[in-house]
Amino acid sequence: MTKKSQGKHSQQYGPQKGKRWEKQFSQEFLSLWWSHGKEQNLFYRTHGSGTIRSFREGFGDVLAVNEHATPLTNVYVFELKSYERLNLFSLVDTGFSKVEEWWAKLQVEAAKCGREPVLIIRHGKRIMPKQAISKRTLKSGEVITVVQEPVGGYIGLRTDVFRQLRTSYPSAEMNDLQDTKMLCWKTMGIVSWWRFVEVVTPEMFLGIWARGRKSR
Repeated sequence: MTKKSQGKHSQQYGPQKGKRWEKQFSQEFLSLWWSHGKEQNLFYRTHGSGTIRSFREGFGDVLAVNEHATPLTNVYVFELKSYERLNLFSLVDTGFSKVEEWWAKLQVEAAKCGREPVLIIRHGKRIMPKQAISKRTLKSGEVITVVQEPVGGYIGLRTDVFRQLRTSYPSAEMNDLQDTKMLCWKTMGIVSWWRFVEVVTPEMFLGIWARGRKSR
């Protein structure tokens, strides 16, 4: 697949939708994961954050706006991307994808600021929590329950990070995540965001960094 044809299969969202997505991920998803479901306003999108001030200067697309959130952004730099149609498997099939471009650029930026790169990709028109359960009333007056499965979120990390997670926190769930749910390409591993947060806790994500420093 050429770069020209790849463009036909991947469509980037406009600036406004991109901003909404960055805000949604930072506040609804990352903050809730980091706080174990207790708080939504620990992180915020970097660009155009308005009156919200970061607790400490950061890098990438996500800033900590609370002192309890800074341990994450002091270690990892987040790049948020949003495409409606994106073929991740073109990485394996042809060696080319927009993901490859994003990852290469992010690795350079991460090296400059001394942080681990984290690539978050929104895929599809929306991204939802693990399950969205809602009630709908039909014209007949009947009330039905609608269950929507999670869609559209990926996290990309260096394969070394996934390897450290497996070594430091061995479990059947961790093995399954990496053996059957992860797409690997060169130095990067990609898994569903929701699969990732089901297995990896914030403490584990920071723990591998702390262990790495002690072993040096």
